[in-house]
Amino acid sequence: MDDTIMVMNLDQQTIKNLVHYIDTQKDQKAFLIICHSDEFDNIAKQIWRIENSRLICLKK
Repeated sequence: MDDTIMVMNLDQQTIKNLVHYIDTQKDQKAFLIICHSDEFDNIAKQIWRIENSRLICLKK
């Protein structure tokens, strides 16, 4: 992983900009996004949830 981005308490415009950036770079770089919100769901290639100490695939 080349870059690490820590995201905490961003305003909606900054989140929108970050989603756009990741969407344009996702074919050249790997991104692992861990969050409690769904802003990145539309651009995700895979979505996993941790539930009862198990990984559940929601989108693959």
